[in-house]
Amino acid sequence: MTPKTRVAVVLAAGRGERLMEVSDVPKPLVGLCGESLLQRNIKCLRSAGVEEIIIVLGYRGEEIRQALPEEEGIRFVENPAWEKNSGLSLLAACDAVAGRPFFLTMADHIYSPDVLLGLQAYTPNGHSHLAVDTNPARVYDCESQIKVTLSGSFVTALGRSLAQADAVDVR
Repeated sequence: MTPKTRVAVVLAAGRGERLMEVSDVPKPLVGLCGESLLQRNIKCLRSAGVEEIIIVLGYRGEEIRQALPEEEGIRFVENPAWEKNSGLSLLAACDAVAGRPFFLTMADHIYSPDVLLGLQAYTPNGHSHLAVDTNPARVYDCESQIKVTLSGSFVTALGRSLAQADAVDVR
């Protein structure tokens, strides 16, 4: 199988408030097994065939940029409104994506490259796909997660403050 999605957007603009008390580096630069969360994320994307990685920066963005070794295929985009929400970070990457299918991930999330390889089996059809867990009761710390309301297989609402949720965004 030849991977089809060659572009990824990595959101690295937020403050990461839950880790601020235990780390003096921006959340994407927190270390795990000898590398930062962001470096591990990049490695996973590369192993799934992603050639171009667009990293959206905001909070302590220059520090994040300087912490990564120069690497072909990595672009940085600034989100001057990073304090508002991650949707604005995605909008900041819009021109760089230029209408191409892309993977979207958070800089500090850990996942297996196999997940991305499995997603490569889907043919881009102009629709967005969101991985969700439809059993919020089994999700650790569900209150802090992004909750999702569904109508069939379509997302009708999402947010941390939803009172009722059918699923949780697994990001």
